[in-house]
Parts: sequence; C-alpha cells; structure tokens
Amino acid sequence: MNSHWVIDVTASEFEEALLGDNENQLVLVDFWAPWCAPCQALMPILHRLVEQHQGDVKLLKVNADEEQSLCASLSVRSLPTVKIYRAGECVDEFFGALPGAAIQKKLENLSVKEYQLQLQEAGRLLEQGELDAALEVAALASETAPAKEWAVRLKYVDLLQKRGRFEEAASEINKIPMEFHRKPEVEQCAAAVDLAIQASAVPVSDIRDLEAQFEQDPSAENAKALALGALSLGMTERALAVLTDLFKTDRQFENGFAQKTLVEIFKQQGNTPLVAEYRKQLHRLMH
Repeated sequence: MNSHWVIDVTASEFEEALLGDNENQLVLVDFWAPWCAPCQALMPILHRLVEQHQGDVKLLKVNADEEQSLCASLSVRSLPTVKIYRAGECVDEFFGALPGAAIQKKLENLSVKEYQLQLQEAGRLLEQGELDAALEVAALASETAPAKEWAVRLKYVDLLQKRGRFEEAASEINKIPMEFHRKPEVEQCAAAVDLAIQASAVPVSDIRDLEAQFEQDPSAENAKALALGALSLGMTERALAVLTDLFKTDRQFENGFAQKTLVEIFKQQGNTPLVAEYRKQLHRLMH
C-alpha cells in the first residue's frame, strides 16, 4: 500500500526521500523482505501509525533483498530493522516486530513539541532583530515546556537579559528544579543574571569617573562601585583585578562580597585563560 506518507524506495531515491516534507517530520525507514514473517507482521502496524499521524510521520519501505548494498552501508544486519530520521539524521532505531504502543511511544518522544516550535520561532524573530516579539514567543515556550526542559527556560532568560529585565530573569531561573541547578549552563546563566542585577545598581556614564573616585578614595565601597561599573560595561578583567585587590585588603567586606562576586564571574565566564589566572590568584590568597 502506497500513499503520500508510505513510499517504496530504492537506493537511488533514498537520500532525497529521507529529508521528509519538512524539517520536523519523522521518517521511518522499514527494512524488510518478502520471506520475513516478522516483517509482514510489523508492516500493517507501521502503516496504521503513519496514517494516524497525518503527515507528521512518513514511512519509507526498503526491500532488503533488492537493496543489499544500501542495507550494508547503513549496517542493517537483521530484519525487520526500522530506523527513524529527522532532517536527514538518524535519531533512533529498533529491531523486530515491536507492538504498536511501543512504536507510538517512541514517536511521541521523538516528535517536535509545540514549545520547541515556539523556541525556533523566537530564534527566527531574534535573527530579524525583533527582540520584543522573540521575547513574547519565548515566554510561551517557557510556560508550556516541562520543568525538566531547563534549556528552554534558559533561552527565555537570555532574552530577558538582552532586554535588561534582570529581576524577571532571576525569577525564571528560580523556576528551574533544584536538581538541575548544578548544571554548568544553569550555574553560568544564574551567575550572569546575579552579576547583571548588581551591576545595574551602579549607573555608569563614564568609567573614568569611578576610576578617579577610587583613586582619590580607595575604600571598599568605592572598590565595589568600580568593580560593578566595570562589569556593567563588559570590562571583566578590570573587575577581576579590583575584586582581587579588595579580597586582599578586606575579605570580610559585606559578608565576603569580593570572593562571592569573583566566584560568580568565574561561573559566568566559564573556563577561560583569564578566569584560570584569577582563580589561581584567589586560591593563593585563601591558602
């Protein structure tokens, strides 16, 4: 039985058919043979599932007896073998005549969800410079995504940061389940938001004013203002230098402000040579 979504293909047709009708469509490739009883049992199950999905899934049928070279190139060693592709990439496979419910579960797990489509749309809008529209769509994705999909919320947080809405960004990070807060990406994002909140409290028109103020009065308060002002302008190295000096002279200032802020910068910046150098300096000072 052939339909728009169920197609017999040969090796010469395979690559083109594999791409699907759109980038989100799942393509099942069923490697079968006329003499294979499990293949005959599986085939109507696959047909039924594909028809039920109404275009979200396509089925390519490859006769293994006639397309032995294609089977060999794809490491098909037993029948039936079903490989599942999206956008030309194999994302899963199974062997033997699985029941329909098990195959349906695989398809549900692999299908592109609404929040993923919303996130794609937000990315497209951002590329076009439509930040507010991207933010609105990303908010929808963040609301509808399961809690475990922390990366979706981080995308929304990133857009909030771009809009300078740091308190909202912090609130969104707090909605991520605690079990994911140790992930480097979450730690880095949380640190960036916290630093942005602190830096936004120090309005800076010209860093030279803060430098002059600190030179005239190198107090801990002025060091803090200079470090946060430098951070707000993206002058990370200057902020690290000022905070390291503050740790040397007054590590107890504001309950360890210098050390806590240094650690947050380390998390926010990741493993860069600059961070490695200042991490060593902090370690030496602590010990």
